[in-house]
Amino acid sequence: MSPILVVSIILVLTVIAVLGSGWLVKTKVRFPSRLQIKILSDQEIEEETRSALSEYESELNQLGFEKIGDFEIIGASGQNLHRVYKSPEGETIALVSFFASDWKKRPALIFYTRFQDQSSLNTDQALMPNFLEVPPEQELQRFAGVFSAQTLFQLHKNRLEELKAKGKFPVALKKEEIFSELEENQQRLLDYQLQAGMVKKDEREEVLIPTWKFAFYFLLKIIDPIPFGISYPRFFSSLFLAGALTVGFSWLARLDFVLDLFAQTNLSPEKIRFLIAGGGICLAGILLGYLIQKRGFLWAGVISFLGVLILSSHLPNSWILIILGAQSGQVGSRIYESRISRVPVRLAGPVLILIFLFIIAWGFLEK
Repeated sequence: MSPILVVSIILVLTVIAVLGSGWLVKTKVRFPSRLQIKILSDQEIEEETRSALSEYESELNQLGFEKIGDFEIIGASGQNLHRVYKSPEGETIALVSFFASDWKKRPALIFYTRFQDQSSLNTDQALMPNFLEVPPEQELQRFAGVFSAQTLFQLHKNRLEELKAKGKFPVALKKEEIFSELEENQQRLLDYQLQAGMVKKDEREEVLIPTWKFAFYFLLKIIDPIPFGISYPRFFSSLFLAGALTVGFSWLARLDFVLDLFAQTNLSPEKIRFLIAGGGICLAGILLGYLIQKRGFLWAGVISFLGVLILSSHLPNSWILIILGAQSGQVGSRIYESRISRVPVRLAGPVLILIFLFIIAWGFLEK
């Protein structure tokens, strides 16, 4: 089979997959045209869900937040349950939102402040891509992997103080105003999707139906290789730093005088090169995963390809460097997560896998 035919088949299958996925989004996703909140009692929520909604309760109580109640959005696709808290002065709302799937259940924490000019500030943990267009008056801060309520609230307050210094005045909300405020805020967000051509109204069913524009926007967010919740300057500077380390260590591994420094070790030149390049690429991958958090596995693997290009004629099975780099990116992401959450439960597995891969790669060099 010719390469041109193979490429053509791949392109055709890709187009079919994209169109099919877009059609599923258009036919399955629905938004209520008029958003309404239903306040829920404890008896209306399952015990497991109540426990998930309470994950940040002790931290929020320490910060002075008062629990207001639980609610769901009527007519929204999928399970959506939310718990709302109010700060002591009433300027900030903390929202714990529960999203469930068959394999994973995790609450998301959001801090929200509205200003007198109807603009607002939202700060969240970037647990998932933002699938809706954000109106220009709604500022959204996203901090990937910040699982501490205190840390996230401090980040929210830092930006809040900057906006206050620019003449924005937060609205202090009373208890009885909070649910209506949330309804109005989310309604403004839905109305903006209509204006932006992301959805269209179905008058018969009183719902908003996604357009092809939303469907493709949704798919791009799913497959987007750029980590969400991180600024472009930080992302590209992180790539540059990891790339410089990868190129530097890989080039060092090619130099004869570096091999001479290890002459007394009785190691073969291939093993010396592997130790230098492999160690450097692992370091670069861990650093990159730590800096960008999301997609660390993907981008560390991509950057490691630079080492393969440099060493392909000097190191047998140099493609193994890509696998080591990718796994190192995963380790870096988990190190960041462990530092923020202060619970290194999910770190041990990726580290052990990286060590195992390094040993296997070393074995490939045995003669």
